[in-house]
Amino acid sequence: MQVDVVAFPPPSITWRHGDHPIPTDTGLVSTTKTSSTRYVSRLLLVGIRREQSGSYTATVVNQDELREVTFNVEVTAPPRVHQLSESAALGRQTVLCVVEGDPAPSLQWYSCQSQQRCDGKTYLWQNLSTGYNGVEIQTNVSHPGDQNFTQVHSLLVLPSLHSVSAVRCEAKNQLGRRAWDLRLVTTSGIPLILLLVVAILVVLTLVFLIILIIVWRKKPPYKCMWRIMDPSGSEGKLYSYVDPALLPSTSAWEVPRDSVILGSPLGAGGFGQIVEASVTGWSDCSTRVAVKMLKRRSAESSLMSEAKVLGVLGPHLNITNLLGVCGPPGSFFLITELCGHGDLLDYLHRHKHSLLTDEVPHLDKSEAVEGGYMDMMNGDAQCVAMETLGDPSHPELNPSPEDPLCGDADPGRHGDSSSLTLQDLISFSHQVAEAMTFLSSKNCVHRDLAARNVLVCGGGLVKVGDWRLSHDLHKDPSYVARGNCYLPVKWMSPESIFQSVYTTQSDVWSYGVLLWEIFSLGEAPYADRSSTNKLCSALKTGYRMARPKQASQDLYQLMIGCWKAEPTSRLSFTSLAVATGNVLDHAHKQLYSQLKQNFLSGENTAITRSRAARTDKQPGNLEDHPPEVLVDRTRTELPEAGSSHSYLVTVETSARVQAGPEHLQTPLAVIEAAPESHDDSMVEQTSDLMDAR
Repeated sequence: MQVDVVAFPPPSITWRHGDHPIPTDTGLVSTTKTSSTRYVSRLLLVGIRREQSGSYTATVVNQDELREVTFNVEVTAPPRVHQLSESAALGRQTVLCVVEGDPAPSLQWYSCQSQQRCDGKTYLWQNLSTGYNGVEIQTNVSHPGDQNFTQVHSLLVLPSLHSVSAVRCEAKNQLGRRAWDLRLVTTSGIPLILLLVVAILVVLTLVFLIILIIVWRKKPPYKCMWRIMDPSGSEGKLYSYVDPALLPSTSAWEVPRDSVILGSPLGAGGFGQIVEASVTGWSDCSTRVAVKMLKRRSAESSLMSEAKVLGVLGPHLNITNLLGVCGPPGSFFLITELCGHGDLLDYLHRHKHSLLTDEVPHLDKSEAVEGGYMDMMNGDAQCVAMETLGDPSHPELNPSPEDPLCGDADPGRHGDSSSLTLQDLISFSHQVAEAMTFLSSKNCVHRDLAARNVLVCGGGLVKVGDWRLSHDLHKDPSYVARGNCYLPVKWMSPESIFQSVYTTQSDVWSYGVLLWEIFSLGEAPYADRSSTNKLCSALKTGYRMARPKQASQDLYQLMIGCWKAEPTSRLSFTSLAVATGNVLDHAHKQLYSQLKQNFLSGENTAITRSRAARTDKQPGNLEDHPPEVLVDRTRTELPEAGSSHSYLVTVETSARVQAGPEHLQTPLAVIEAAPESHDDSMVEQTSDLMDAR
């Protein structure tokens, strides 16, 4: 666009598009003086677009006059489909098509009734018009703003799609043609309701899955079952536990992580795993051990609590003794003795078909073996006198010449005999009773005493421990999720189930169930009461399990003595150790005595590690200055008892005696008594001594 101007004085020339001035520095406007009074001004539009349509005005002004020249620019273009969208309402479908163009475009609708794509196959598209099968078309033509192009809005209303699968919006003018296709989703009143129902179900499913994930993440965590009871109790309570955080630190038990060489796993569960390992630096050769570790470091405080409890207890022949820990940095490792023959439950399952039944101690076949109900009013705790059995028909058992303790030698080389005798079962029962006597003397409550938590070593030795990390508690039928923990309900006493009370007496109940497991050769307890609700109802009404086939009536009476409804009427672990020890034959007594002698010799890893840990805690050398244990001499006159029995005597400030390493940090002294026989009064008196403690 060009303007020729003749003017004097010299004029000022400007351009504007509509009401918007066009800057002179954009390169679009150029003004040239051709003579003293002539001027030429040009506006150049390159690659003009449709939105540049409109009026362009050149304004010429000087001191005398103002003149304007206006150019009207109209840009023509083929139509363009600006929008194509669908919406659904109850009972009908609408499609909106918006096209633009100049000259004004015409618009036409088409439908495709083929289930396949119509695409460019024009013969498949059918022209739609108002009135065709209830079709309605609404059209609106407008000129937006001061633009010269035309905008057409066309609304297609379809009462029902049925076979219509797609629609086409086609716009055309003199300069060209454009078409857009839209694939439709068949909807009607009923499908919309169904769609709404499906959407609600999807939302509910998502919410349900989220709740499941939250519940799964909040499943009971792994917790240390062992507890140290506070004998002094607390105000308003009959019992209380010592907070594990207040127990001595395990720093003295630290083992360099690079000295622990992990091996094959012994068992794995939902919370962690137990692996076989070897530790160097404790002796001239490496020591085989078991290492407990958790999957989640957030739960390591429970494993630390277990290590603290074991450290406070000190070593004992019949528990899985603490050997060391590996702390931060890195995952927490709890290192204990290794038992190479697995847990007692699995051991019984492996050997149940090879049981030698030549010896049946006092097995009265006339006794009924059906389970029944006890007289809940009878609270007397009786210990039936049991005779010592004769020597078994199989060869006499002898201690292994090697150290039989788990972890100090190859467990596979110690007496994993293919045969099993009733005396072996009684020996297992006696050793567990000895272990629990030791734990109760330390005010320790196990809370999960069962065959699965008793480990079998070489030479007929068994140890009480906590082997739960080797099981998946989520799937193990022995455990039931209650609150924030997994509970072994079938092994729990009534007061533990209904009142959450855990004491030494509740451990005695669990020991009775353990006896039943041993003499049933690993059968599941309460098999006829698989439901937890049925079991709880039966226990409330006095139901007790039947006598297992391999147990004599005397042994069954021990189980009944453990299952008294009144906790204080149950047998004590001391009396249980005496009763089971008196039934052992000479060979098994001799073997167990040799095992204890080897353990207390001071060369055992558990003893040396415990001594080293305590040396780190206390000044001086414990070997040079053994601790003193205070004993009340007036309480040492004990009734006669059978061989191989230890009495637990209350510690008081009367006299001082020297104690060896096995008595470190224990409040009780051990007085050996070896008369020939015992009677019921002795059992009652020893029980009273335990109560007095």
